[in-house]
Amino acid sequence: MSTWLRKRRCGFVMGGRAHRSPLTGRRSLSPIHVWAIVVSFPCASVTTAVKEHGSCTAITSVSMLVAWRDALGQADQGQDQGHHQHHPSFDHHTSEIDVDMFMLGVYLPDDPLHRPSVFLTSSVPSVTVDDLFPGRVYEFRTRRHNSTLPSRVWGWGNWSTPWSCRTATLPLGAPAQIWAPGPVASDTISVKWIWPSEQTHPNLPDHHRHHRQTISILVRWSWSHGTRAAHRPTGNALGGTTTIAAQDEPTLQIVGLAPASTYRVTVGASDAVRLRTSAAGIVHTEVFRVSEGTHDIDLLENHNSGDRLGEASFLTDSSNFPVPWQIMRTNPCAAALNRTSCTPRGGAACETCLHNAWQESSGLRQRCSDPAVQWPLDNKVVEAWCGTAFKFFDWEATPISKYCVARRIPDDAPSGFVEYASCNAPEASVVHNSPTNPVCICTCYADRVIGMQPPGNVVPHCGAIQKASSFIYPQCNCTNNSVLLPLNSPSRNWTGALPVFCPYFYYLIPQTKYALKSPCGTWFSHPRGGSCLSPDPRHPRDLFAGGCTWLRLPKGMVVFGDDLLRAGWDRALSYDDRTGTHLDTTNQTLRNANALDRAYSARTRRAGLSPRCCGC
Repeated sequence: MSTWLRKRRCGFVMGGRAHRSPLTGRRSLSPIHVWAIVVSFPCASVTTAVKEHGSCTAITSVSMLVAWRDALGQADQGQDQGHHQHHPSFDHHTSEIDVDMFMLGVYLPDDPLHRPSVFLTSSVPSVTVDDLFPGRVYEFRTRRHNSTLPSRVWGWGNWSTPWSCRTATLPLGAPAQIWAPGPVASDTISVKWIWPSEQTHPNLPDHHRHHRQTISILVRWSWSHGTRAAHRPTGNALGGTTTIAAQDEPTLQIVGLAPASTYRVTVGASDAVRLRTSAAGIVHTEVFRVSEGTHDIDLLENHNSGDRLGEASFLTDSSNFPVPWQIMRTNPCAAALNRTSCTPRGGAACETCLHNAWQESSGLRQRCSDPAVQWPLDNKVVEAWCGTAFKFFDWEATPISKYCVARRIPDDAPSGFVEYASCNAPEASVVHNSPTNPVCICTCYADRVIGMQPPGNVVPHCGAIQKASSFIYPQCNCTNNSVLLPLNSPSRNWTGALPVFCPYFYYLIPQTKYALKSPCGTWFSHPRGGSCLSPDPRHPRDLFAGGCTWLRLPKGMVVFGDDLLRAGWDRALSYDDRTGTHLDTTNQTLRNANALDRAYSARTRRAGLSPRCCGC
């Protein structure tokens, strides 16, 4: 049934086009389609958790140092970003796995599906967790990555059994929350706080909540440490104090600070909060990505991502997912299919049965498609009913992750980005791409038309397309009839960008002028060649010294489909369910971008975390 590649950034588990021979009437699958079926969700199964014993030290009301065993059972010595603390040894066990990266997950205690809300990666078995709430219990799990595997999306071990730790209680005279609203700057830190209330701390004694009635608040800051590019500062950049009038929800900007540095900031009697300045020449970009074909958290290398609106554009395209059961229950076509003798969710046999019923019943054709059509080219309801619909996104288990990427800007890129590369695409199968070792290639055809590029940007690389209804996506070449990027291409090492336009994937053939066209975010490419954590995160390259071009910061946030639905996500079909034709989803995409924001904010609050701007 599937005709069009389900499109986002040429992502990997995409249904290829199904052909039907005009002589035999049989359908044959393109190699892309066959390959996509084979690799779909190889890591979706759940296996036994690894037993883990963790510890939490250096506990304050807003942070703690969390440590666990390394792969060989050795206790970590608690070194993390300037912290030096000894931990009691754990029970030793042996392992043959050479671990190059650890992941710590922070879990919601009330999530029956046991899914992380926050993850932090580290090359050593310890990490400081910031932005916590006072007097709250947090649940942690860890997992390890095998260094012998080529991709850090795949090959992670099972999550460990959980352990819990509690933060210290709120000090008298301290705000309930302190956070950095941003944006990050090289010489300034913005600080915001709120005082405890009956809503935020219902069990707190009254004298805590009324302590803010003092006339003024003392804010302190002190330089903690900097990167290798930073020197020990002097004067106000080394530390200082300021007094401001007490307010319910004030914001303070601390200026004149040293770049590329971490500061310890206290407000009133609060425990210190670690906040950071950026380095000169380094920009921070917040990006989002839904994991494709796996339930593992993606770590970006040789993959694509989007900004908030760009990711919402893709996630709104419901042709990437089966028709939701809520729609199937009331859909006239589904009701007509229920009256046939065919077996629902019967796969290929179901489609063969329906093919025969389709030819015999004009009523079925009337309810499901154009009555004159002998077999629908792209009917999503039929696909969902037979269980053959394309799917790489599971609304419960697939993570949609938010990251912060620090990156350098190339000298000859006025936009701040180089040309976008399509990563992990089915079109890259000709150069031995696999989801376990993804390859980035020159921008593929679908990404070019999603970006509403003019024919002059498409035809020289991909050839001319005449009819949208009768072709397989063409191969787009960059070098000598090959999809591979030139060896000297900046896209091999620098972050690329592709402007996305709405209506999303509305045009299938490039137009000289697009009648409907409005900006709908940006997609990014993250080549492994420029990653500071490649080839070995245990020995990262130096972003500040120019040894690499981009760095994924250790902390990320995660939401899932049910979070989106609770936040008001609009799952209305983005296509005509009879013909598969894409609809104008511009307004739906804009609404869903706001829902994505609300989903992250809500899960952050449920997880007991204060917000923090990218890079702060």
